[in-house]
Amino acid sequence: MSNEPQPGPEYIIAVCGGVRGMQGSSVVDFILRDGIFKARALTRDVESAKAVELTEKGVQVVYADFDKPETLAYAFEGVYGVFAVTNFFEHGDEKREILQGINIVDAARKAGVRHFVWSALEDTPMIASCRTKAEVQRYLAKSGLPHTKIYLSFYLQNLFVAGLSRLPDNTWDFHWPCPTDEAFPFMVPSDVGGWVTALFMDPEEWIGKEAKVCSAIVSIREIVKVLHDVGGLDIRLHDRTMEQFLALKDEFLDREGWELIHWLLTDGRDRDLALSKRLHGDMKDVRGWALEYFGEADVPHQMPQFEVLMSFETVSDITV
Repeated sequence: MSNEPQPGPEYIIAVCGGVRGMQGSSVVDFILRDGIFKARALTRDVESAKAVELTEKGVQVVYADFDKPETLAYAFEGVYGVFAVTNFFEHGDEKREILQGINIVDAARKAGVRHFVWSALEDTPMIASCRTKAEVQRYLAKSGLPHTKIYLSFYLQNLFVAGLSRLPDNTWDFHWPCPTDEAFPFMVPSDVGGWVTALFMDPEEWIGKEAKVCSAIVSIREIVKVLHDVGGLDIRLHDRTMEQFLALKDEFLDREGWELIHWLLTDGRDRDLALSKRLHGDMKDVRGWALEYFGEADVPHQMPQFEVLMSFETVSDITV
């Protein structure tokens, strides 16, 4: 798009979804840090502690509800770009999430948004949160809205709700349903904003394309070693052979959980680490992520509070 103006501080990026979660908050953080754009955060609760905090930092905080298109129309007035993510796990309703995504796309198109960045997932029919995103992506492709799709990776924090448990003696058991020497793409949530702002900064390169990003491609065994070296965790690994994992398909307590791991072993590996580094040269690796959470800990076995993330979406907070 050669006629696209050079983005600058007069251009507003509306962060649509996840402002209090990890994706949206990271995007806002990078916009504030870089000073290249202005940030407008959309929320259903403009009086929440997070909204007040953002306002004090200079973020425009506006009310918007994905179920109410008229609020999105107001929220997108005068914006240059939109970063959008929807949360299937907030309500678990496939039709509702699809409609929310369509509402966002329609409102952005009608508002004349010049660059729309969508947090995408692969079309994986057996995983509900992927089905819904894929349906919105098909609608987006036909909408005529100038857009980029960004495909993120499995959050490293997910490991703390995907088989890692602390024992009474302060040691840890880690049950992983497939071989622990298989390397997967993982991501550090705070990296999201670095990638997204890089896409907004280069519309000629990225409009009409997709970016598949990750912070690292490593095995569970490598991650466990870092957790031991940095956090002092004594972890015993329990895994299965690939044949044993495949045989679990009809026995897994959570069929979608099995499908998610299977996706990680197949299509989920399709991430470009070199591209990720080019977009965001300061992104963290596994050690950098571990230092972020353990570097200031007074007690090696004391775990921080994590947001539980399933299929990349925020559900709730727990202490592990």
